[in-house]
Amino acid sequence: MVSIYNDIIKKAWRIIWRNKFLWFFGLFLVWIGQEVETLIRNYYLQTEGSLSLDSWRELFKSGFGGIFSDAWGLVSSTTLTAVVVMLVFVLLLILVVWLTVISVGGIIHSTIQAENGKAVAYNQAFAIGQKHFWKNLIVYLLAKIADYIFLILTGLVASLVAFGVIGVVVSVIMILLSFAVSLIIGFVAKYAACYVVARGQTLTEAVRSGWKLFIKNWLASIEMAVIIFVINFIVSLGLIIVLVIVSVPFLLLVVILSQGMAGASNVLLYVLTAIILLVTVFVGSVLSSFQFSAWVLFFLKLDQGKKLSKIIMWAERLAGRKSQPGVR
Repeated sequence: MVSIYNDIIKKAWRIIWRNKFLWFFGLFLVWIGQEVETLIRNYYLQTEGSLSLDSWRELFKSGFGGIFSDAWGLVSSTTLTAVVVMLVFVLLLILVVWLTVISVGGIIHSTIQAENGKAVAYNQAFAIGQKHFWKNLIVYLLAKIADYIFLILTGLVASLVAFGVIGVVVSVIMILLSFAVSLIIGFVAKYAACYVVARGQTLTEAVRSGWKLFIKNWLASIEMAVIIFVINFIVSLGLIIVLVIVSVPFLLLVVILSQGMAGASNVLLYVLTAIILLVTVFVGSVLSSFQFSAWVLFFLKLDQGKKLSKIIMWAERLAGRKSQPGVR
C-alpha cells in the first residue's frame, strides 16, 4: 500500500522542509484535529461514558463549556479584573480561530503552488487564507457541529440500551459507527476546503464536490488515513523515546539537588518541563503541516481522476488474470 503513496509523502515532506513558514500554519492546524486525534477522542468519549445519558452534561463542563462557565463566573463578579480577563480570553479565542482558518487556506495554496513548480511565499499564502476565510470557517464549523451531534446521539443510544451482551454489542457498534462518521466528515471537510481554495467554488459547491470525491474514492481515502496514522504513530513513539532518554539525566540531577538545593532542583524541573513542552509543540507543528500538505497532494491526484487505491488495483489485476484464457 505504501508504495502507491510514496510520491505524495516525499513531496509533502519536501514542500514543508523547503518552506518552513508552513510550520507556523501547522501549529494552528492542530486545533482542527487529524485522524489520529479523532480516533483517540471518540474512543475516550464513548468508553469513558462522557456521552452517556447520565453524564452528558459533564462533556460540556469538561470542554469549552467549562471554560465559558468559569469565564461567566468571572464576569458575574462584576470586578474590573474579571471583565478584563474575559475580554482577553475572547480576543485570544478569536485570534486562534482566525489563524487556524487562515492556516487551512494558506497551506492548501502553498502546497498547490509548490506542486505546480511555482514560488511559495508566506505573504501570498496568508492573503489567500484571508480571502477564503469565511468559506473555510463555515466548512469546518459545520463539520464540527455535525461531528459532535452524531457523537452525542450515538452516546445516548448506547446509554439507553440494557446492560449485558446486547448492551456491549450495541456499544461497540456505536463506537465503530462514530469513528466512521467522524472520519467521513473529516475527509469531506478537507476536500471541500481544497475545492474552495484550488477551484474557487462556492460553499455549497465545495461541500457537494467534497462529498462526491469521497464517495468516489472512499477506499483510497481510508488507505491514506492509515498511512498518515502509521507515520504519526512512528513519529510520536520516537518523540517519546527521545524525550525519555533526554529527561532521565535531568531527573537524576533534580533528585540529587533536591537533597540540599531544593530551589535549584525546582528551577531545573521547570526548565525540563519547558523544554519538553517546546519540543512537543515544535514536532507537532511540523507533523501537522506535513499531514495537511500530504492531504492536499492526495486531493489533487484524486481530483485529476487518478486511481490510488492499492486494494482496488490488486482486485482489478486479479480479475484481469482470471479472465485470461488458461489462467487459474
